[in-house]
Amino acid sequence: DFQPPSRSEAGASASSGVATTGKSNKFRVRIVKQSVDAKLGLRAAAFSHRPGFRVKSVRPGPVYDWNEENPGSEVRSGDVVLQVNGERSNAESMFRAIASSKTLDFLIRRAREAVPQPEQFAESAGSHIQQVPASATQKVESPSDGPNAGGAASAVAGGEAASEVDSEVSEHFESESCSDSEGLTQASTSPKSGQNLAETSESLNGDRDFVLSAVVSNPACFPRVPDKLRQDREFNMEVVRENCAALEFAAAGIREDRDFILEAVQEDAAAIKFASDDLRVDRDFVLEAMEHDGAVLRYLPETFHASHEFVLAAVARNGLALEYAAHGFRSDREVVMEAVRQDGVAFQFASDDLKADNEFVLAVAHADGDAFQYASDDLRSDAKFVLRVVAVAGAALEYASAALSEDRGFIFEAVQENGRVLEYVSEAFRADREIVLAAVCRDGNVLQEAAESLKADREVVLEAVRSNGFALRHAAAQLRKDRDVVFEAMRQAERAEHFADPELRDSAGFKDD
Repeated sequence: DFQPPSRSEAGASASSGVATTGKSNKFRVRIVKQSVDAKLGLRAAAFSHRPGFRVKSVRPGPVYDWNEENPGSEVRSGDVVLQVNGERSNAESMFRAIASSKTLDFLIRRAREAVPQPEQFAESAGSHIQQVPASATQKVESPSDGPNAGGAASAVAGGEAASEVDSEVSEHFESESCSDSEGLTQASTSPKSGQNLAETSESLNGDRDFVLSAVVSNPACFPRVPDKLRQDREFNMEVVRENCAALEFAAAGIREDRDFILEAVQEDAAAIKFASDDLRVDRDFVLEAMEHDGAVLRYLPETFHASHEFVLAAVARNGLALEYAAHGFRSDREVVMEAVRQDGVAFQFASDDLKADNEFVLAVAHADGDAFQYASDDLRSDAKFVLRVVAVAGAALEYASAALSEDRGFIFEAVQENGRVLEYVSEAFRADREIVLAAVCRDGNVLQEAAESLKADREVVLEAVRSNGFALRHAAAQLRKDRDVVFEAMRQAERAEHFADPELRDSAGFKDD
């Protein structure tokens, strides 16, 4: 049974670091820019502790156009981009993939309770992601205890390029971590750093923005903030949003405020490490905090890491919290499966035995195809087993061994199992007529993944629209004028007529036919 740790243990176990965020579901987006260096209309912020970046806002451009054309699959503020054109090693590499490619395939994880970005494009702060020149970026070290320690996490504009690309490069590499207070308490010659806050004039100390800037720059100056602001709940939350580490120096009443800490955890899971000792050992409080983000497990005393109840609650909200659970839970099927359901990437923290267990791997791949990348090498090289996996999770083909991915006979069998597999095969196989025909017979909508020449192949398109009438939207223009092709699509889905050529739709007798 769970035994709450002592208050001394609660205080001693608080560790520095950054939080991870959970997901609800994943989807793919394909954007085609007018040119390689065209802007996307996307503001984003890189994570310093793991690969990927968070969408900050969507503005006019190719992404906005995608949103208009794909209701239900919009890219929204708060979404997390996990992969760009297969690149997932770190945010800097992903941004470079954006800068060097005209066609971009994004794997995106929907933020919890995300809402579409309002059409507010007049805001001047920030700009669009565009080309990221090598000279304009530099690596910044990540926290040493993170899962991607040492990875490129941040970049800033340098030299003469700063004035031109600062808003378009450094903004994109904005850290989303809760910075540690270490290093921020050093002396500074600027009053805004907080070094001389206590010595500044009373009028400046009453300037809310000035004090906020000082505390964010140097959290250790927080105790010298005027008491009215120091006790101001709203002011403290502004501080947390800018630099969570400052919470360590907040007034005791703030750190003892249950509701405040729970709200702060929604901003950054690391906020819980600065809660009062009483709160950090309060069972109900901790469970409620985990409802907001399971990553709080990372910042709790070790006793929580060894509790099945708390670990299960944590991974249910943030699968990546499995990394911080006691080692034995990496072999716990219930815990690992719950983590994978929440985020397939969590399977990387499972034991080697589970990664080599056929039936368990099949189950986790069914829950999230991305989990298959962490299966044992033997399983990812086993043709029969991989066919079983792709039958339930087409995305898993992306993680099959190189030998299987290049084997035409295997790919032909795979698309017969699951047409969606076509999305993950090489360009050569997307131009292979026999493979594409087999794929569209299973799922007509994968016509969008076929080579352009096959989108103009009448037989291929007819098979696609017989399977899914809406596949007509992906057919070549001349076939959307073909009355027989259009009517075949409409027999499968009446509303497919919207994708027919306008002249055909307006022609005499079209409706009667």
